[in-house]
Amino acid sequence: SFYYASDTLLWGIFIAAGAALLIAMPARSIPRGVAVAGLFLLVPALILIPGPWCVGPVLMFLGLALQAAPVGRPWPGRVGTGALVAGVVLVAQSVAFFGYEAFTARAPVVPHFLGTWLAALTRLTGMETVFDGEHLVLFSMRAKHPVAATWGLLVDPVSLGFIAGGLVLILVTAQGRRGWKRWVRPVLALALIMAAWLPVRIVVMLALYLHRVLRTDYDAPMHLANQFWNAWYLIPLVLPAVFLAWRFVRLGGRDAVPVPSRKGALPDIWKWCISTALAFGAVFLLTLAVVWQPSGARKKGRILVDEYHSRIDDLSRWRWPQKTFDTTSTLRPFDTEWYGHDSAYNYATLFHYCSRFYDMARQEKPLDEASLKACDVLVLKVPSRDFSGDEIAAVLRFVRNGGGLLLLGEHTSVFGSGVYLNRIARALGFEFRYDCLFGIDSVFRQHYIPPPVPHPVIQHTGPLDFAISCSIDPGLSPGRAVIRATGLKNRGANYHVSNFYPQPDDVPEMLYGSFVQLWSTRHGQGRVLAFTDSTIFANFSIFDPGKSELFLGMLQWLNHGPAFSALAWLLPLLGLALLAGCAFTVRSFRTGSVVLVCGGLLGWVCASHLALVLLRGEMPPLEARLPLVRVGLETEICSRATWPTGGFIAGKEDGYGLFERSVQRLTRHGPAEESAGVTWTTFRAGETGILTGDLAVFILPARPITATFRARVEAYVKAGGKVLVLDSADNVDSTANVLLHPFHLSVRQPKTPPGPALTRAGSFPLIPVKHAFEVRGGVPLAHIGDTVVAATIPHGKGSVTVLGFASRFSDSEMGVTGDVVPDPELRKVYDFQFGLLRAIRKGTLLK
Repeated sequence: SFYYASDTLLWGIFIAAGAALLIAMPARSIPRGVAVAGLFLLVPALILIPGPWCVGPVLMFLGLALQAAPVGRPWPGRVGTGALVAGVVLVAQSVAFFGYEAFTARAPVVPHFLGTWLAALTRLTGMETVFDGEHLVLFSMRAKHPVAATWGLLVDPVSLGFIAGGLVLILVTAQGRRGWKRWVRPVLALALIMAAWLPVRIVVMLALYLHRVLRTDYDAPMHLANQFWNAWYLIPLVLPAVFLAWRFVRLGGRDAVPVPSRKGALPDIWKWCISTALAFGAVFLLTLAVVWQPSGARKKGRILVDEYHSRIDDLSRWRWPQKTFDTTSTLRPFDTEWYGHDSAYNYATLFHYCSRFYDMARQEKPLDEASLKACDVLVLKVPSRDFSGDEIAAVLRFVRNGGGLLLLGEHTSVFGSGVYLNRIARALGFEFRYDCLFGIDSVFRQHYIPPPVPHPVIQHTGPLDFAISCSIDPGLSPGRAVIRATGLKNRGANYHVSNFYPQPDDVPEMLYGSFVQLWSTRHGQGRVLAFTDSTIFANFSIFDPGKSELFLGMLQWLNHGPAFSALAWLLPLLGLALLAGCAFTVRSFRTGSVVLVCGGLLGWVCASHLALVLLRGEMPPLEARLPLVRVGLETEICSRATWPTGGFIAGKEDGYGLFERSVQRLTRHGPAEESAGVTWTTFRAGETGILTGDLAVFILPARPITATFRARVEAYVKAGGKVLVLDSADNVDSTANVLLHPFHLSVRQPKTPPGPALTRAGSFPLIPVKHAFEVRGGVPLAHIGDTVVAATIPHGKGSVTVLGFASRFSDSEMGVTGDVVPDPELRKVYDFQFGLLRAIRKGTLLK
């Protein structure tokens, strides 16, 4: 998924074809004892490595199993050789791509000397080209074309995969052959071929781009840069290198002379054991050095949020007249009385939610030494007012002395935010780019999935959806990418529109591939985090999956002091020493080096899972100091109900984003802010997690419900849990009755269609409805005529409530979008929801 979402079927076909071609590779068979040892070492990798990374170990396991099989015919060994080498190739390519992704996210553009040389080479072909420091600028009669001079243009992922796989083939076939020339010569030949072909490849790519430009109609836009990240362009361009390697890179033959054992040398079995142990230890230590981020001592948890530099005042209105309100303000609560666009686009809910875990305070005047001494973590968010020199000095001293700093940026440096944040960020070794990140194949959606071994900041986050972020340019400064994502392209700011937002057209100056979106670094004794998408923490999306968890994870990481830093140097040094020892012991291996790869994989698995255990022990999930009301929205059984992504509500009949968003309005603010049980939150979950909250909501259940889950629901209610089921007569595949059966409740189509509005609803407002189920059983709550359309029943310590008119609370019926200010009639619908949820929580529906 470096450029596009992966195609599993096509990928599988290519892997099968590659393994089949490798059956004829000149390699020695593996002794059965070595194969059996490798099989045992691979078992943990098969169990613990997730897909698709496990495919390489799976192929290795299959190949070793065929090599070890007691079959008298030669074909299992040949097939096993192909599968085994294919697996080793995939493992090597995985390591190469990890390094490539990390490096290109840090330094996407080639060095100046290389860019100048490429421009000169391109001019030799007749193309008018100059290098401006970041782009190879091409001339055509219509325009100048600044093509980003990226490493992806010079060494694309296809070429990298070919190089990594070619090196594996050379080393495998040279194994145990006499003389170092057996593997050095083919490695040098492959290096020379790629060094000669890659510049030619760039010339071909640029010539193809200019050809497409010249053939573009005059009135058509020249959005032609998609060829630079299109696999169907990249794959054919590696074929000349493949042909040259086939012709000039000689692999070791089957008749190569084995190296005789030296006098006094260790027996092979002991050498294999020692070398495998060294390989395990080397990979274990190097992996631990990469993935383990030790946490220091926890600080007091005093969080200071800067309001002064982001607020709207006379200065900001004069400097940025387009900025009509502060999109990150925490000053006005998101409650049951304030509606419209501005109400949902701020940080009020986030601030109050974090106050359940930390001591939160606001800074409404310029930063100084005195205010910073009283906090442990400083949050600077999307400023539209510049920082003074004294403020910058105070912030840097605060971090150097052990404070935590969180910088929240936004796309395109909107309203000067990136420029002002970079006054501080550049002093810390990185900077925010003034760009937008778009998905290559899903332009306005970026779905991020944390890696198998995440940074401590995101270990409790899970998958999340970005809105639109900028990117971070860390260069080669010290630090770690907490969130590094692929499949992205960027576009610079457009200062002709009010929010600087550019169109995601495929223009040649785009960077593409891998980007840093959350950066971690240190300064003195303190920690720094820089994040690039402030929008996802606004009221309208803070409780979307992963987002509140991400913000709490950032605060939790910054609320720790410095860790033991000597390990950062000790682990890699010991790992490299063991790697050198392993290389020394295996220099005369004939057929057993595959067991080293298996030992290395075992070391990777063990180190990764040890790191996970250590991280979870050092930074366990935060526990709220004050109780929260957690409302769960079921998403698997209730597949008909849809939920917004990134807070965007489209007003669909099956959407319930406004219902979800309105739950957090029930939070009480002001003098009662510190009282228990007043903070309302939502979360989305399937069957495994829906019963972990205080109230489980099922909207339009339509998928089958198992007896096991129904029993879990009944036990949840008996123990004090609350369940709310919202169904509708247009849900023809409803499975609500299966869920409601233990509680002697049911829904059904009424014999006579109910009227257009509720006629009785107790203390709730009378609201119009379109579709309604009749509800049987329990205590009636609402009627349409004589038909009961809502009821409740206590069960154990909890209760179950059913509404037969779910469609009344759909997005299309609650205002279409969150920007609408409800009129008095629509306010009745909101008030009905508020009153219902409050009564369910307090257990007062029957009073």
